[in-house]
Amino acid sequence: IIQHHNLGDDTAADQTVYDDPRHPERAGSFSHDFFRGTWRYDGPEEWFFTATHDMFADVYLKDAVSGEHIKLFDGKDGHHLPVASTEDGILMYTTRDAPNGKLILFDPQNSDSTQWKTVIPADKKDALHHVFTQNGKIMALYSKDAADELRVFDQNGNFENIVPVPPQSRIRLAHSGLPGNGIGQNMPIPATADVFFTVT
Repeated sequence: IIQHHNLGDDTAADQTVYDDPRHPERAGSFSHDFFRGTWRYDGPEEWFFTATHDMFADVYLKDAVSGEHIKLFDGKDGHHLPVASTEDGILMYTTRDAPNGKLILFDPQNSDSTQWKTVIPADKKDALHHVFTQNGKIMALYSKDAADELRVFDQNGNFENIVPVPPQSRIRLAHSGLPGNGIGQNMPIPATADVFFTVT
């Protein structure tokens, strides 16, 4: 069981945000570190993730009115990682029905996969591992020929260019830009902040 506790409040007021009575021995967990990129969500929404060792995380969105965490996606269906909030909905990386990964747009009020709009389709050969927005662009990190490739797309998912790095490089991404923030911290960071990446 996972509960939300406000410091100083009586524990009786704690809100249960995750509980699985069928498997009381399982512990919920939270992780923001995804592959070689530190997850950064660009938007005001609050997300919560729970997972067991044998599947991807279930994804919950905090309701801005009630404060309740509403489950949107089940980890057994694939990996789901929100990327950014837009005027048209929420951009999300997913492996659902796309083992190589893709970027979709969905309405948080209707998250049914039949209503998703594909922004960057799955590549038939190269696996998409990490996506973030930066200065109005979509940055997508792929595995290609046993190395990494960072591709740049416009806001509509149209390919623009590849970030030049030495051949057979591995890329580790981090984000910064706010005073006092360490590189790579999981904090609300504006999309205009700098992107740092190391190449090996």
